[in-house]
Amino acid sequence: EVILTGSSGVRVLGNIAFTYVVPGKISAVVPTRGQLGTTVTLSGTGLTESGSYSATVTLAGIEAESNVEVTDGRIVVSAGEGSDASGPAVVVLSSGATITSNSTWQYIERGAISALSPSSGQEGTRVAIFGSNLLGAGASIASAAINGAAARVVSANDSAIQIVAGSSSAGVGDVVLTADTGARTTKVAAWRYVARQSILQVSPTNGQGGTIVDIVGSALLGGGATIVDVTLAGVPATVAPGSSEFAVRVTASVGAAATGDVVMTADTGATVTKADGWTYNS
Repeated sequence: EVILTGSSGVRVLGNIAFTYVVPGKISAVVPTRGQLGTTVTLSGTGLTESGSYSATVTLAGIEAESNVEVTDGRIVVSAGEGSDASGPAVVVLSSGATITSNSTWQYIERGAISALSPSSGQEGTRVAIFGSNLLGAGASIASAAINGAAARVVSANDSAIQIVAGSSSAGVGDVVLTADTGARTTKVAAWRYVARQSILQVSPTNGQGGTIVDIVGSALLGGGATIVDVTLAGVPATVAPGSSEFAVRVTASVGAAATGDVVMTADTGATVTKADGWTYNS
């Protein structure tokens, strides 16, 4: 029964039954440290009050960004914004009841991107990212994006990461690193996609070893300073000094009779291709 007693001593008996349930318990918090975006798993019993979803989860007093998974024995959340704070994980149920862990969750110093080199380019450009705590208390970088476009991760440690830019339209955008823990490090408006390289004309379009070939186009340097490699139908050519955004001159090497692509690579790694742009004469 539920019994209410007023200040006058009058008691009111309710016919509604009230049952005490076994208190919920958080038995483990994994991992025990991280930053914004870190995926945190709370394991235990009675975490959802007989199946009802928890209202909120806090880590070191800071509300989690989102609930990824909620069951009676496990809650997975994404850590919210915090720094240099430590304290228990707390589940606040929809009834207002709370479950507090005995272990401590610690917010580490946020990852920070201090510099990018280069800070502009296009698809294929190799980008070096420098900073601190870039792995977000994890072991690796799970994904990277520039201006919303996925980039390929080549190498990564807490202070330096090498990536290759993916395909995106021209414009300025954020650089976002996501660690294997889920932790995110962002540098806003940090990288500029330049206009895509374009080969407009190859002159002549055929020849043999020793033929001088002029390649004309736009944004040929791909955000870099020079062209480091050119192939004609798969055969490396010799690049003459003085490459510009609009014109590159090469000398064809000896090659077997074939038609193939003209491919140029800038010092940033950016590449541009003109399909079937060159023919080696028989």
